[in-house]
Amino acid sequence: MVQISKNQNFNGISSKNLMDATYKAIENFQIRAFFEAKDEILKAGKINETEFYDILDAMIDSETERRLVCERLLGEKPLFLEEITRVVQDFPPENVIRDIIYLKEQGYIEEIVETKTKKVIKKIKGEEKEVEETEFFYRYHVRAIPDDFIEYFLEPVSVVFDSKVCCQCGWCSSICPVNAITVTADTLEIDDEICMKCGLCYSVCPRSFSIEQAGKNIKKLDKSLNFSEKINGYVNTYSATTTKDEIKKVRQDGGIVTSILEYLLKKKKLMLL
Repeated sequence: MVQISKNQNFNGISSKNLMDATYKAIENFQIRAFFEAKDEILKAGKINETEFYDILDAMIDSETERRLVCERLLGEKPLFLEEITRVVQDFPPENVIRDIIYLKEQGYIEEIVETKTKKVIKKIKGEEKEVEETEFFYRYHVRAIPDDFIEYFLEPVSVVFDSKVCCQCGWCSSICPVNAITVTADTLEIDDEICMKCGLCYSVCPRSFSIEQAGKNIKKLDKSLNFSEKINGYVNTYSATTTKDEIKKVRQDGGIVTSILEYLLKKKKLMLL
């Protein structure tokens, strides 16, 4: 609660509303799974006790914000994400957009999809043709939650790999506090005996949530961003290659990430765990 009381994002929220939202937040399956596995996490040696509580505080902060967003939208008609950011002004709009996508995964928010078909002229193999193009529109509203509702818990990120959309970035392996995930260029394996089902891997996975919807709407709010269907929102793009011969021999593409990591390690700006 100390962390939340000092969080700038909660300025303007009454103490009662903040406390109520926090009590609801700590009922979250993900938070409880992480907290109850404290001994196993510290034994794994990937993070120390201070880092454990920093992560736990951040999880509680995020879940508290989501509960406040959900409460604010009670009784509202289905709205587009951009409209929701005008209704919920207690937090930065990009936070609100991500919160809605997350709440949908948890089962609190329902996504309503509408389609419209229009005819457009497109050049196909050098020839202009009239084709039908379907547009998708997404509205969101708070579901009617029954008394016996059980919040959806986030599946381990193996569901992304099994769906053949994993990009092998390794972020899930990096965030896993008990080293249960092993990622290679071709595989992703989770040790079910170690995995504590905290959902952190799914939370950080760039292929898990409706990232495209969030990106498109954040782009509408931040005119400085560019948008691509393939890489979502971005500030700018650059192309480069390493100047180090030893990295050139083993690089996958330009070798820039490896060069940057090598520099950070040499300067002791980064430590391997």
